Amino acid sequence: MLPVPTDTALLGSAKVKKIIDVGDMSLWRWIKAGAFPKPIKIQRHNYWRVDEINAWIAERSAARDAT
Repeated sequence: MLPVPTDTALLGSAKVKKIIDVGDMSLWRWIKAGAFPKPIKIQRHNYWRVDEINAWIAERSAARDAT
């Protein structure tokens, strides 16, 4: 897993997939299901805010620890 910056920088889909170690289809299924933050579209490219990815990871960690 790559280190994730803690600011509001934007990450492209390739970096997001490396950070959370998931493939294209899983990422887009999660987005469609509302289980992952929606991307920000800039021209024809998709980007995610680092703080939203960090929050998503923290939520998953908290859910794991609660069980």
